[in-house]
Amino acid sequence: MIPRLLIILFLFCGTIVNAQENSIIFRARLVNAVSGEAVSYAHVIIENKNLGISSTFEGDFSLLASLNDTIKITAVGYEDTTIVLDEYYDLDNVQLLEMIPTVYELPEVEISPYLTYAELRRAIVNFELSDDDLTYIRVRNNLQGILDFKEPTGEGGLRIGGPVSLLYSAFSKHAKTQRKLRKMKKQDSKDAIVLRKYNPQVVETLTGLQDDEMIKKFMKWCSYTQEYLIAVDELELYTSVVVKYKEFAQIHSLN
Repeated sequence: MIPRLLIILFLFCGTIVNAQENSIIFRARLVNAVSGEAVSYAHVIIENKNLGISSTFEGDFSLLASLNDTIKITAVGYEDTTIVLDEYYDLDNVQLLEMIPTVYELPEVEISPYLTYAELRRAIVNFELSDDDLTYIRVRNNLQGILDFKEPTGEGGLRIGGPVSLLYSAFSKHAKTQRKLRKMKKQDSKDAIVLRKYNPQVVETLTGLQDDEMIKKFMKWCSYTQEYLIAVDELELYTSVVVKYKEFAQIHSLN
């Protein structure tokens, strides 16, 4: 019995020694492939061992791995990166790994300018009429011009006051249009901020969900308001998403 135990112990120790000899410490720094900035708090996972770690604020990480291990790196705002540890890497030194930023295609927004506004403004300014005059313009198939300076007969047409009144009306409408455009642009900026912070790809990275419908269901369940998503910093938001997903997973028996 004792000799058998000694043999097992010897084989076990040999296995440990062999594993230690094959193990390496892989050290790397993650940077943005475009700007060169550090990629902070990325998830680094050895897929074939289901072991993982996060990069530091400076983008650095180190982990115990073996040759031919497959390492997957994910970070919010970047494309997933997968590498295989082989002789290509100088494992004695820190490796510089570049991550490609994700480009989000936002819906195109077209704002059509009022192309005839400048022409209308010039035409009004060039009218040599007093502000007390009243011009009646009859419209049939096209604009036929000024017919008289009398009150309209009720046959249909367009009443236009003197140049001062017309300019006031035109500038008033223009101001309203500009305010509306500014409001639309401001809303577009808010939507872009929200989409950058919180989108299906972010949720998939943080939760591991793969089904598109389940991702949509989870995002709706979180019920974050636009005001919250704009004001919150990304680290606090992503921590909240992870916490909410644990509760969501329990409710829907996803674990």
